[in-house]
Amino acid sequence: MIEIIIGLSGCFVLIGVGIGWWILDGGPKQEARNLQNKFAGMGDLRGKTRAQIEAVVGKPQSWAAIAGTKSSATWNAKSHRYLITLQFDGDICEGVTSEITV
Repeated sequence: MIEIIIGLSGCFVLIGVGIGWWILDGGPKQEARNLQNKFAGMGDLRGKTRAQIEAVVGKPQSWAAIAGTKSSATWNAKSHRYLITLQFDGDICEGVTSEITV
């Protein structure tokens, strides 16, 4: 009887480790890939409006004023495994200024 309990306990530990690994590694990687694929699917971002971009990828996590009518917007996956910053002149995207994949 005790052998069965020990065996089942070992199985639960392995299942817990597997779920933990997915949460810490597998799930976040997929989330980052999904965001990256959304941006890639839009092709060249130059000339697209902020509204067009946000309709596909959602609102950015941060905005920063640069000078005059220029600003930058940054999107990142919750896991911080993918980060992209775009530069805008008014509402028109001028292109990618930074893109990081971990």
